[in-house]
Amino acid sequence: MHLSKYLLIHNRLTLAALGVLISIGCHQPALESPLISHAGWMIKLPQEERQAVTNLLRTGQFTRLNQLYEDLQRQYENGLINDRDLTLQYQPFNNTSHENESLLNQWVENSPASYPARLARGLYYARIGVEHRGAKTTANTPTAKIQDLHYYLDLSNKDLIDSLPLTSKPTVSVLRLLKSSKHRDGKQVNRKWLDYANRIDPKNYEVRREFMITLAPRWGGSHDEMWAFLKECQDEHLQIEYMKALEARIYLDQAEEWCCERHQPEKGLAFYRTVVSLLDGIDIKEQLDALTGIVSNRDKSQSLMAMVP
Repeated sequence: MHLSKYLLIHNRLTLAALGVLISIGCHQPALESPLISHAGWMIKLPQEERQAVTNLLRTGQFTRLNQLYEDLQRQYENGLINDRDLTLQYQPFNNTSHENESLLNQWVENSPASYPARLARGLYYARIGVEHRGAKTTANTPTAKIQDLHYYLDLSNKDLIDSLPLTSKPTVSVLRLLKSSKHRDGKQVNRKWLDYANRIDPKNYEVRREFMITLAPRWGGSHDEMWAFLKECQDEHLQIEYMKALEARIYLDQAEEWCCERHQPEKGLAFYRTVVSLLDGIDIKEQLDALTGIVSNRDKSQSLMAMVP
């Protein structure tokens, strides 16, 4: 495998995103969503799809938004799409434009019992909080930014908790609650959200993946805990692609630790190589992160040609 593999995967991820089959015409948006394909791994909703949803929000078409997302939720709860497919469709609400806050408030006021409305506003507030905090370590983050994060997570959590009884499988809400819990609540609460998700969707992937991340050393866990959780997933007979993706998450974390924290890129590159091999044919973010890691660290150790199969 050569540098061209990096470019191939990057292009495949981009092209895969174009395969999402939700269609909202700019002239006359559809009232219901067609069935989404399970094929492949999507990591980003195409810009035109995100913009179409944003246009519905900004023109106050709350009934259409309810119909669209309630139909998606029914497809998920009936087993026609999986939790990955459904989670992807909520990406438009990660848009933190200030204009969107008042529109989301109007949607909730218009449809107080709408699961999508509550979830969408909860996602929005959580993303605002994360942006206010920034990406630096806690030690290097001003107290005011941490307080901002907690303020917006409180707003988010209220909507997300309120959304839970509004549908039978609120898995996307639970995923966001786990992501928020990771910042402040600790292992016991993290586990509570995992158990909740596993009860309502025993074969979910997204919440398991996020829980695996909470077990990483940077979040107060350890690689031993990550491996133990992988064994737990194996005992639950999770499908093979999900198992490979979760295992790759552990190797990726080890690679980043060796390269970025221990400054031993030759060891880190070996872990990146394992991720690439393990995820052959599974084009997800971990695959692209591993290839990026190889490219960015190749001059610090052996050549890229020597390290990548």
